[in-house]
Amino acid sequence: QEDNHIKLWQFADETEEDKEIIRQFGNIEGGAGASDPAAIPFELHARNIEAFVNAIDSGKPFEIDGQEARKAVEIVLAIYASAKENKVYNF
Repeated sequence: QEDNHIKLWQFADETEEDKEIIRQFGNIEGGAGASDPAAIPFELHARNIEAFVNAIDSGKPFEIDGQEARKAVEIVLAIYASAKENKVYNF
């Protein structure tokens, strides 16, 4: 990925479903967050924080528990490690 554009889609065993994902998401335009962090929209973060505060206020569980959120963190860390080490990780 470069800025918000995926430059290469590579699947270990590409399926018809993968081809549809590439067709649907392969050319998404977006802000250039890598080169300009200020270009990243804040609205989704604000909505997430609001939902978290509402969960606390209401005493209801938050939509995304810690175990589920940790999966996203692990993916991002793996992406950074892959870029730094110039290594492909297979999950």
